[in-house]
Amino acid sequence: MTRNIEHQFSNLSDVGEKLELENPTVENVVDILVDIGHDDRVYTFHDDFLGLKSGLPQDLLSKHIDELEEGDFADRYSDEIDEILDNANIIFYHLERELSEDDLEEIREERERLGLEGD
Repeated sequence: MTRNIEHQFSNLSDVGEKLELENPTVENVVDILVDIGHDDRVYTFHDDFLGLKSGLPQDLLSKHIDELEEGDFADRYSDEIDEILDNANIIFYHLERELSEDDLEEIREERERLGLEGD
């Protein structure tokens, strides 16, 4: 199934702007993405973000996004940055898309499976 992912973030600055952050670190962005990912509209369909932060080096997490273009930093961590961008695109796709009745049923079932139905 091909998704029409509306937010094609191509860099972390775009993600920071979408999150309305001023001069964020990579860690700030990742923490908020993980937090947003726990929303039922996202988590039911995409949970790959759960291990995102633990797989990233502290050297990358501590950098301010505007520092990523300095030196070879972006090249050195291109795979990790791509992983963050992939997750951001998928998270915002699910967060902002219109949910079908089937999607809503799947969310209800997931909440029930997780023991969250009454919350």
